[in-house]
Amino acid sequence: ILGIALITFIVNMLIHSNFELAFRFSVTVVVIACPCALGLATPVAIMVSTGKGAESGLLIKNAEILEHAKSINTVILDKTGTITNGYPKVVREENLTDEIKNVIYLLESKSEHPLANSLKNHFKNYNKELEIKDYQRIDGTGIKGTINGHTYFIGNASITNEKKYLDKIDEYGKKGETTLLIKDNDQVVGLVSLKDEVKESSVKAIKEFKKRGIKVVMLTGDNENVAKSIANEVSIDEVIYNVKPTEKAMYVEKYKNKDGLVAMIGDGVNDALALTVADLGIAIGAGTDVAQESADIILQRNNLLDVTNVIRLSKRTLFTIKLCLFWAFFYNLVCVVISTGMFYPNLSINPMIGSIAMSLSSVSVVLTALTINLFKPYKYEEKNIIEESKEENTIMEKTLNVEGMMCMHCKKHVEEACLKVENVTKAEASLENKNVVISYEGILDVEKVKKNITEAGYEVK
Repeated sequence: ILGIALITFIVNMLIHSNFELAFRFSVTVVVIACPCALGLATPVAIMVSTGKGAESGLLIKNAEILEHAKSINTVILDKTGTITNGYPKVVREENLTDEIKNVIYLLESKSEHPLANSLKNHFKNYNKELEIKDYQRIDGTGIKGTINGHTYFIGNASITNEKKYLDKIDEYGKKGETTLLIKDNDQVVGLVSLKDEVKESSVKAIKEFKKRGIKVVMLTGDNENVAKSIANEVSIDEVIYNVKPTEKAMYVEKYKNKDGLVAMIGDGVNDALALTVADLGIAIGAGTDVAQESADIILQRNNLLDVTNVIRLSKRTLFTIKLCLFWAFFYNLVCVVISTGMFYPNLSINPMIGSIAMSLSSVSVVLTALTINLFKPYKYEEKNIIEESKEENTIMEKTLNVEGMMCMHCKKHVEEACLKVENVTKAEASLENKNVVISYEGILDVEKVKKNITEAGYEVK
């Protein structure tokens, strides 16, 4: 621009021999040029987009993610807590004595596996304190520990070769149940099966991914029968099962090399490395802190359908950036040419008009970027997850059945867990009725309430 201004001055001096006129044209060139518009085009659009994303329940950590998201062509999904609710329930117990139930409670209390919390809550009434020695977590297999001189194993089919138990695991697996065996030294002494329900939104989300031509892959540590049962339920064709936590990142790398840009969606400690390796790591908001820290985007509403909102917001952002850059370049091209005096005396611009035009250019770019605020995300709510009072300032009530409250301390813990959730004004737990009555204004996030109560050590029925 400075070069053009100098040339403008020299050429006009040669043509008109008028210093004032030549100087006016050269000053106008400098004033009317708007590098601000070019500099504002991208950062303002990115700022508005990340703000709109946060408003829509999408926490986007950096600008590069918005560029990549529109180009994702493979989505890899963890199973537990991502496709399913993440709250497996014990549906079957076989040959479990009180002593074995106590062992399960003690060993699972030390585990961070997604199933551990469910087992701990289910067997919390069998919590006799005993010393655990040589506690060990065996990746992809289970856990073990020594109690009262007995070495106990809790794990999957790999801890035994007894046909009757392997047949049971296969049978229950076809029903979508994850079965764990309990071994006392070298003898299987019982089994427990858990089942996790598929989220309604997961079925819709996978259908949406396929409509957009995105390949969907499920990656899980569960056995073949359980994995295929869940995959059939949500219509996923490509399933990888019996995956150890340390292998998840390897599979993500494999798909990156084969299928271009890959998104990994997960919620647990086991998914952290895979989330980091993927082109786009997406964590479920209800997942672990480690998973959220490793991800590029956090879905606050724990809803897979929000991934389509990420893709749509990405496309809208890139379109707006290009539109801003087009107007900035177009404005500079036209106005700088006119301001050189090329069309004088029929058409010319003085520095005062040039300064106004320059300001309008910057304003137009900012206003164009602000149109991203008109982006409307698809809203999908799980049934019974969000409940809203119909009238303003109306106090609504929600009753949840809670198992495991034994004393006034338990009552207090449950009430405190409820009061941590936004819009809850009062919570009153009842030992006699085994429930908690929650009073709230506006919107109540029921899943957040359930999560808080579960984390406090109680079970919501």
